Amino acid sequence: MFSEGEPIGPLYGLAVQGLLAIRSAGAPRELPVSNGSLYRIPEFDREALEVELELILEWYYNWACKRPCPPEAVSSFFAAWGPFLDWLETGEKGLILRDFHSPNLLLCRGRTGGAQLGVIDFQDALWGHPAYDLVSLLQDARVEVPQDVEQRLLADYCTAMLKLDPSFEAARVQESLCDPWRSAKYQDFRHIRKAFHA
Repeated sequence: MFSEGEPIGPLYGLAVQGLLAIRSAGAPRELPVSNGSLYRIPEFDREALEVELELILEWYYNWACKRPCPPEAVSSFFAAWGPFLDWLETGEKGLILRDFHSPNLLLCRGRTGGAQLGVIDFQDALWGHPAYDLVSLLQDARVEVPQDVEQRLLADYCTAMLKLDPSFEAARVQESLCDPWRSAKYQDFRHIRKAFHA
């Protein structure tokens, strides 16, 4: 875990550089296995994304309202997410680690550059939108990343990604991360409470 007391900006900057290293390495979809076969990284498809979204209704709605979410509210909830899921389904795909946030990142002292970043808990890696891990990092509901740090690192990431791939949808990624209803942080109970009590 990143050390307490360390300035958050440089640590998170190191983590963003790690994500960019994964992108620039161009990880293949199929990986060799020791028995000579190939392992195809599963896709983080629409069905899997909807399963994760459904957890908000199962966990938060039941807790806040003391009853299951009505079917019409479930339909409305998924309809609101539809355009974003459409974009993810047809957009750029690459290797995502899925649990790329501070509890799973280590600062390896005695090393230099990108080698200072240690990553654990990547066994659930999937093939999905490359900004997924960036959202997990910058908008983790358990950590208060100062807004100026979050915005600077988001801009740094998008600038670097555009150099790697001119077709990268930087504006769409920035819009998505800045829209609180489409980001990991705001799926946390503390941030969505108002929606069900409005």
